[in-house]
Amino acid sequence: MGLSKSVSDLLRQKQSLDNEPDEVQEEVEISGEEKTLSLESDLVLLGIVWNAIRPHETFEKLKTRYHINENLVVEKGNNSFWIYGKEDLISESIVSFVDYFAKDIRDFKFVRPESPYDSFIYYFFKEAIMCRLNVLVSNSFHERDLQQVIIKDVIRELKDDARKMDNINKKYHLQMIDNWISQILVKNTHLSM
Repeated sequence: MGLSKSVSDLLRQKQSLDNEPDEVQEEVEISGEEKTLSLESDLVLLGIVWNAIRPHETFEKLKTRYHINENLVVEKGNNSFWIYGKEDLISESIVSFVDYFAKDIRDFKFVRPESPYDSFIYYFFKEAIMCRLNVLVSNSFHERDLQQVIIKDVIRELKDDARKMDNINKKYHLQMIDNWISQILVKNTHLSM
C-alpha cells in the first residue's frame, strides 16, 4: 500500500530540510541530543496517523518531536502523528504510541492511519478496537478494500482470543468488539467514503 501524493510531497520536503546543512557547531564533546539523533538513524517511518476531519491546508507543520524510547520517535503536527520506529517492533511501537498519545488521538475526533506497512495498519486497528478509538478507513478505493480486509482479520483474531477467556471476560470482550463495530465502524462509514 503506497502513500498518498500529499504524504510523498511532505516526505520529500522533510528530507530536503534534513539534508540542508545546519550551523557548524564548534563543540567537540558529544552532547545527549547528538547521541539521541544518532540512535534515530536506524528508525524508519512506520506510518502516519492523520486527523480525518482536518481543515484543508496546503501543508502540514510538524510541531514537536517526542522520543518515547530508543525504538520509537513520534513527531506531532497540527493534524498528524508521524511514527518512526524499527520494522520488527511495529506492534510494540503502536501500543506505546496509543498509550502515550491516547488523549491527543481522541482530541482529533476521527483518525485515519496511513502506512506502507500492512502490519502497521493491522496493529493500529487492533489497538483502536481495544481502546475504542474513532478510526476511519482510507478514501482511496484500493486502500479502502485492503483496510476492510485487515479490519476483518483483526476482528476475527480478537474474537478468537476472547473465546479462549473465562466466561465473564469472554462476554465483556465480545460485547466490546461488537459495540466498536456497530457504534464506531458502521456508524461512521459514510464519513470515510
